Amino acid sequence: MDKIIKSTGEEKIITPKNNKHYTLEEMQSIVGGYIELLSITATSYLVLNEEGRYQCPINYKASKLFKRDLYGDVLICKSKHIK
Repeated sequence: MDKIIKSTGEEKIITPKNNKHYTLEEMQSIVGGYIELLSITATSYLVLNEEGRYQCPINYKASKLFKRDLYGDVLICKSKHIK
């Protein structure tokens, strides 16, 4: 299961709209801009707004989880969902 962690602290479980992989537009819609991918394990990615530091509020919940400052809404997803 993939998850969005919003900057408000709200979490939402999601799946790709086509049930296979996220489109670029879908990921950009989730994070609110250009995407940046960070590999967090061999099988999962963190997708965030590339310019979030300048445009979005800090995401305290995600920042605490990943032990680094993260901004805006983030997507945590399986690598098989990224094409």
